[in-house]
Amino acid sequence: MTKKQFVANYINSSDMEDVVTLWKQYVNESNREDDDVWENSDDMLDEIIPSTHEFARSSTYGHYNYSDSFFAFNGYGNIVTFSRLDDDRCPIDVDALADYLIENGDSDFEIDSQTLEENFLDEYFPNEDDYNKAMEIADNLSVSEPIDFLMDEWDDIAETIKSHWDD
Repeated sequence: MTKKQFVANYINSSDMEDVVTLWKQYVNESNREDDDVWENSDDMLDEIIPSTHEFARSSTYGHYNYSDSFFAFNGYGNIVTFSRLDDDRCPIDVDALADYLIENGDSDFEIDSQTLEENFLDEYFPNEDDYNKAMEIADNLSVSEPIDFLMDEWDDIAETIKSHWDD
């Protein structure tokens, strides 16, 4: 499993509210305001769509379900609601979000660095003896030369570990 696949799987298995928070950060920092999402609440709807006429039009041509947790606007400016990442109406692009996390770090979205390190070592050092030796080197390097398994290129980390193989 590649680093991006791991991060995408992590996103997919995370709490939807955490993913929405991260998505809003990504949208804001990437100037993709058209892709923003909001909590599906009366107050938020009143703030975003102040006219009942506009809401009626938008929900008629969109897809509005009062019991869904979040809403966004589709490419035509019509409201769509969703509660899950795998919902066809959900505008959250998990691949783009994974790329964003890899490039910018995890901020408040707590990707478990220990799990990420273990995933990296499984990928690059599948033999148990090599895995254990690489884990020891990575732990020692982390003290003197910090390794960020999310942001650093895994090929470079593997080469660094291999360069210390005979130490």
